[in-house]
Amino acid sequence: MENKIKVILNADEKAVAIKTLKDMFFAVKQLHDWIGEDNLTQEMAGILPSLIEGHFTDISKQLNYESLLTKKKEERHRRIREANGRIRELERQLGESKPIDGLKEQLHFLASTVSNWWSEHGFHHVSDEIFTEYGHYKARFCFMLDKHLRQTRRTVSSVFRN
Repeated sequence: MENKIKVILNADEKAVAIKTLKDMFFAVKQLHDWIGEDNLTQEMAGILPSLIEGHFTDISKQLNYESLLTKKKEERHRRIREANGRIRELERQLGESKPIDGLKEQLHFLASTVSNWWSEHGFHHVSDEIFTEYGHYKARFCFMLDKHLRQTRRTVSSVFRN
């Protein structure tokens, strides 16, 4: 080993490498034990090798080793990034396109349905209504404690007047 060039890692790199190796060894040991005991589930049979592969590629990068696994993982990530970029572009195009016919009326109908329901039960009114960018409805629900009481008094007093 005297003639070979050694890989020297700084303290941070060494700590990261050792942590990653410990995580990989744990996953390998767990896989070994479960296979030996016939306790490996289908779910874990997919998870553990993927986890081991991820740790291996992390160590490979740190040691400047280009393996086929590392190249495939990088290619997979590149394609995922491209797909995500395309999705964002399509969402932007959808958002910039002409308004959907009847959307304003549909949103008004939905808001008035909630408002009418709230008013029908004697709670007063709904304010600060908004629809979020993801289609959630947010509003402030107000109520009057004496509204129902006033109606009851009117009903009782009209009964006694007759």
